[in-house]
Amino acid sequence: MKDMSQFDIDYLKDRVNYYNKLETIMSINKDAPTIETFKRLEKPDRFSTYHHDSLEYLIYYKPELKLNYVFGDITYVPGSPSIIKSRPVKAPNENAVVMKLDRTRHYRFVKDDIPFVDKKNILIGRGQ
Repeated sequence: MKDMSQFDIDYLKDRVNYYNKLETIMSINKDAPTIETFKRLEKPDRFSTYHHDSLEYLIYYKPELKLNYVFGDITYVPGSPSIIKSRPVKAPNENAVVMKLDRTRHYRFVKDDIPFVDKKNILIGRGQ
């Protein structure tokens, strides 16, 4: 394991502040599950990959802490701080705390032997 001194601390702080824009301590929903309860859920909802990926990070926190989460492709900012996979770009969006969820689907990198300069100059997308 690397020592923290081996990393660029300013860069790390910048990345953390990008994913978590909260600047003050805020309350979350009183009905939110504790981390312990969340860990024990077998099928929290149809987004079980999000649940599984969340567990990797939650081991570092006290089990009695509460956790808000909004799984899926979210197009709104939650009313209270919540773990989320993506957030609207438009501010204010501080309540959407971004985490690397659904890694299998969104974080696979394909080996591509075609140099960038040899690719077609086109864009393919989908949207509203």
